[in-house]
Amino acid sequence: MDVTFYDTVTNKPVLFCDTLKMSNIENTAEETSARGGKGNAKLLSWDFNREATMAVQDALLSTRSFELLSGNKVTSGQAKIHMRQNTVWEMKDTKMTNKGNLFPLKGSGTGEIQLAFTPNETAANILVYLADDDGGTALTGATLTETTLTVAEAANKNVVVYYTYNVDSAETYLITSDAFPSTYKVVGKCIAA
Repeated sequence: MDVTFYDTVTNKPVLFCDTLKMSNIENTAEETSARGGKGNAKLLSWDFNREATMAVQDALLSTRSFELLSGNKVTSGQAKIHMRQNTVWEMKDTKMTNKGNLFPLKGSGTGEIQLAFTPNETAANILVYLADDDGGTALTGATLTETTLTVAEAANKNVVVYYTYNVDSAETYLITSDAFPSTYKVVGKCIAA
């Protein structure tokens, strides 16, 4: 089903979803009966408390859909990013790019590890783990020169490094306890067989 969400006040569309994996509508109601006469037979039955529930599951989470679901606005600007680096990154078209799992992060013969970004932390506060002990016992004795971290114990070994770095333009999603999503009119379009 393709679904459009409309603002109930302005009646303007606020979100169109054409990448839904699943859409479902369930109707429920309570029923009660008036009984009487010989054998206490049902004289009259009626439904009440009717409720319709619609569930949609989108394959993609967009900024706009997140805003509608949470009731919070997405903010843009400077942010601190938490990094878990376990692969090699390279500069491509003036942008750092992850080369992927085929290129695990590995210490050189002298234990040098090339970080993708300049960390906020000092060398002593950057967490380095052997790849097969991620989150276990951190390696110690690190030194840092710009984006080159040297840890003797990491020589010729696959590692995972945890650190933070700053970016000038990032979207931040903050869910607060005092913001609630609005009510929307939902219009769906599908082919019925």
